[in-house]
Amino acid sequence: MEFTIQILGSSSALPTTDRFPSAQVVSYNEHPMLIDCGEGTQIQLRRNHISFLKIEHIFISHLHGDHFYGIFGLLTSMNLLGRKKKLHLYAPAELKKVLNYLWKNTGIDLLYEIQFHAHSGDGLQLIADTKNIQVFSFPLKHSKATWGFRFSEKQQVPNIRKEMIDRYELGFSDIRKIKSGQGIYLSDGSFADYTIFTLPAIAPRTYMYCSDTEYIEDLINITGPADVLYHEATFSSDAQELARATGHSTSIQAAHTAMNLGAKALIIGHFSTRYPSVEFLKTEAQTIFSEVFLAYDGAKFTIDRHSLLLSEIK
Repeated sequence: MEFTIQILGSSSALPTTDRFPSAQVVSYNEHPMLIDCGEGTQIQLRRNHISFLKIEHIFISHLHGDHFYGIFGLLTSMNLLGRKKKLHLYAPAELKKVLNYLWKNTGIDLLYEIQFHAHSGDGLQLIADTKNIQVFSFPLKHSKATWGFRFSEKQQVPNIRKEMIDRYELGFSDIRKIKSGQGIYLSDGSFADYTIFTLPAIAPRTYMYCSDTEYIEDLINITGPADVLYHEATFSSDAQELARATGHSTSIQAAHTAMNLGAKALIIGHFSTRYPSVEFLKTEAQTIFSEVFLAYDGAKFTIDRHSLLLSEIK
């Protein structure tokens, strides 16, 4: 099962000629889920050949314009394309009021249902549970109420060693029990644990998205570890005071977060437009954490199923 991250927007508050505001798509087995929806997101979805109608879940981290100004246009386009399938929208409660106002005053009648899930509570909250992925929200530290998201692959059904089926003359009921993690009784009356018949389990993959936030040293106590982390790196290390004053992080702080979470790879983005080139932010982060990738519009990454390492798809 392929687990990918597609960057649609990597700029901060202001777009540039080559960087759109925040948006990215997490896909599992070609089922896309949208995280944040800055202005121009639907253009980027088109450019990257991602179907609007395949998206069933949209997650908005907070209500600063560079993270949600594209949502009304995208939802309207879905309507024009004849969408019928329900859409799940996870966002701060105030967004529902904004959307209701826009629908009312633009005269748009939606052909599909939007099920709104308002962010709430502290700590790690399960907000979406799909066939293969569970999505959790957690609070971040920004100038406006903001949430991050953790995408956790579910433990896959154990694969039975083929030679064991013949050796122990396993029937369909035996195989069902083994695949559900249960032991079985053998023909001689002895009990055998399911692990005797199966290949070693492959560790589930985890991707964590940290939108606008100050550095949170003890984040792991809230979220648990992550294999791959996306973390904003709005500023360079010499602007740490500015980062704190505006509720943002530096590249060095993003790297420390990755280290604290036990991550195997870090993607940094949400770059300030004050920097014409951001390669030096990667270099800064690598003084703390080696596996650093720059987010840029159009970049696509995959998390390897066996090694849990991140690689860019060219």
